[in-house]
Amino acid sequence: MEFMTWFEILDGQINPDWRTKDWPMMSTTAIPVLLAVIYIIFVKFVGPNYMENKKPYTLRKVLAIYNTAQILACIYLTVEYFKTKPKMGCDPLDVSDDPTALYAAKLVWWTTILKLSEFIETIFFVLRKKQNQVSALHIYHHITTFFLVWIASRMNPGGIVRIPVILNNMVHMVMYSYYLLSSMGPGIQNKINSYKKYITIIQMVQFCILIVNSIFYLTPSCQVPNIYGLIFIPNVFIVFYMFYDFYRKSYIKKKPVDRRNSKSIKINNNNNNNNNIKVKGKLLK
Repeated sequence: MEFMTWFEILDGQINPDWRTKDWPMMSTTAIPVLLAVIYIIFVKFVGPNYMENKKPYTLRKVLAIYNTAQILACIYLTVEYFKTKPKMGCDPLDVSDDPTALYAAKLVWWTTILKLSEFIETIFFVLRKKQNQVSALHIYHHITTFFLVWIASRMNPGGIVRIPVILNNMVHMVMYSYYLLSSMGPGIQNKINSYKKYITIIQMVQFCILIVNSIFYLTPSCQVPNIYGLIFIPNVFIVFYMFYDFYRKSYIKKKPVDRRNSKSIKINNNNNNNNNIKVKGKLLK
């Protein structure tokens, strides 16, 4: 009972939009939380234990279908979002039953489904025994993006949500195109591997744009839900730092240490120390 009361408190903070409150998955915060918990348990515990004594699956055809579907979904949603006339900066939600406003709400809900489907990407990593790619950054980014879009679907399906979603879709078009080409075999993968770091750069540029754009959410004249801005803005900073840290560790090369010079310096230092000892010895006599 106390467990469900906690969700009821959360539900009370995330007031539902009258148009989406009865749509699938929108009734309570317990649904996305439960899905996230199942996701974490599988990709960190159940999946790796299952694959421990098994050979990795190749999944080449499956990956090609999945990545193609993601690309097409991102393209379609982006085109349709532009039809609802989104704008940068403060973009209050139209809560009327205007056809364009209703269509924007449907697009945000479908984006929630798309973000949920991206959990499958991590499952593929586990089945292919690429557990190193199931990082804290990967899991955190997938879960928080899903949660933010779910919250948007429940309380703000449209308005300020559209620009971040459009940017995210554009980045994912590039990212899943890279994944699609990589899934075609080592020959192509080796040719495009040097471009991988630019995907991370594009993602960080996206976060910088979102940080600037989200400042307008907190201005008194902008009539948008404060709770969304208070959740969204700190998360963008956190994710930007995590991506930058990943980029720094993965792609910024450290200056090579000249072992010969360091060795000679060490020898010289030892000789100097020995000479000092002898001098002190003579002084003691």
